[in-house]
Order: sequence, then C-alpha cells, then structure tokens
Amino acid sequence: MPAAFRREFEKRYQLSPDYAAASAYDALNLLISAIRRGGLNRAKIGDALRSIGSYQGVTGMIAWDTLGSNTRPVVLGTIRAGMVVTAEGTKTSSSLRAR
Repeated sequence: MPAAFRREFEKRYQLSPDYAAASAYDALNLLISAIRRGGLNRAKIGDALRSIGSYQGVTGMIAWDTLGSNTRPVVLGTIRAGMVVTAEGTKTSSSLRAR
C-alpha cells in the first residue's frame, strides 16, 4: 500500500487502512473514472469500465481478462488480531501482509 495513501487515510480517519479500505478506494476510483468517460448512463459506464484494461491502484495493478475476470492471483488468509495473515504456501502481496 503506498505510503501517501496510508498517510492521508490515517490523517482523515485516525486509523490505519486495511485491505477493505484500500480495495474500496480502488473500486470507487475505477467507478468515478468510468462515470467520467461514460456519463450517467449504466450501459456506457459498463462499457467504460470494460475499456479501462488495467488500472494501477493502491492495492496494486488491477487487470481483467477478455471475459471480465480479475487476473490477480488469489491469496488465502485469515484474520488474526484484526490483521490479515496469509496462509502458508500462498503468494503474498505487500498490501495484504500482516504488520
């Protein structure tokens, strides 16, 4: 997770961002971008989302295949003491590692 995002989030909400906050931030930025491109029309917003291709967000690179599925690897984990802990044997992402 980029330091600038973390700082701004902590400044605004007085707590550290978790994976859900970072993912929601990326999702909303993608949606805002699509609305700006497609206007306030559902079909055009959908077309704009599909045309984005890939997006560098605070959670990393977001990209889709030709069927619209996210191409990121799946990382399994659990929550311990309020932190995401990745399961042994799975690839980790710096945005998911426990502190």
